[in-house]
Amino acid sequence: MDNILSLYNKNNIAISSRELFLLSSIPNRTRNLLWITNIDPSLVPSPKEVARINITIKPSGISMETLHQTIDPSIIFTKLPINESGSTEKLSYGPSYRELTPEQRWIYLNWLRDVSRPIEIGYVFIYYYGLERHLMIGDYNNAVDEILYLFEHHKSPSFQHYAKIAILSASLYRNHFDIFSRIPNLLQPLDELSVLIKLKMRLALTPQDIADLANLIKFNKRYYIKKHLDKFKELIVEVFPDYEEDLFSNIKINNVPKKRILTFANYSFPDNIRYPEIPDVLSIEEFKGKLNNILKTTCDKLKEQNKRR
Repeated sequence: MDNILSLYNKNNIAISSRELFLLSSIPNRTRNLLWITNIDPSLVPSPKEVARINITIKPSGISMETLHQTIDPSIIFTKLPINESGSTEKLSYGPSYRELTPEQRWIYLNWLRDVSRPIEIGYVFIYYYGLERHLMIGDYNNAVDEILYLFEHHKSPSFQHYAKIAILSASLYRNHFDIFSRIPNLLQPLDELSVLIKLKMRLALTPQDIADLANLIKFNKRYYIKKHLDKFKELIVEVFPDYEEDLFSNIKINNVPKKRILTFANYSFPDNIRYPEIPDVLSIEEFKGKLNNILKTTCDKLKEQNKRR
């Protein structure tokens, strides 16, 4: 069975004149990252229906094998109709291009001409699913740039969260460790995955990171920290000048319980890639004990200073 990606052909595809107009007016930056096929969509199942693809990660690189002829939710099927007029419904959760109505397809293709324009976030996700695929097995660098561009113009918390985690995960899988200098704030705000990355790579912990950790472990005075955040960040350096070493020294993660986290929004990815198991750093009692001591001591000092004012 042929890999479905081998059936993609962005040249010489028989499509309608209206669709050709829309596709040809999409900027090269965006058009080069689209997945387009002229195969009959009825020949492949929905990515929601069956096991999709197998992604194998080895030191030599990442390979992909199609288990069944299946599709990515972002794939543009040129044989599906589009209609410029007519009423449109709100998109369903986890939409795909194939499941759109002809009117919704027109809206989507027209939006691709300028992806900075405001639009229902479901359309952004359709495009974004394909960018995630590029992160893993395609044009990584341009996909990162395009996701960052979307970041600037679409402030949906859900989208921003997925995009950050996906860039982090794909960069680790593909050994693009320069991503942390390329996007300095990628690990902020701190979450379970970025805590692990900072621990394993011995990356600097900032005072803001300590405040984020207070939220992650649900520290009982975290709201007080939020209220006096700037002063807390100043004080923690005074009280614990070696807080990074205090937190990370002697922490072993080899035998730490694992926790599954969601790293990609693209539901055509296999579960072992979408939901990897990572060491649950926040469950390490020694780490939590050190962190609680740093937070409590700094908060107590902060309260003392506030009382004197």
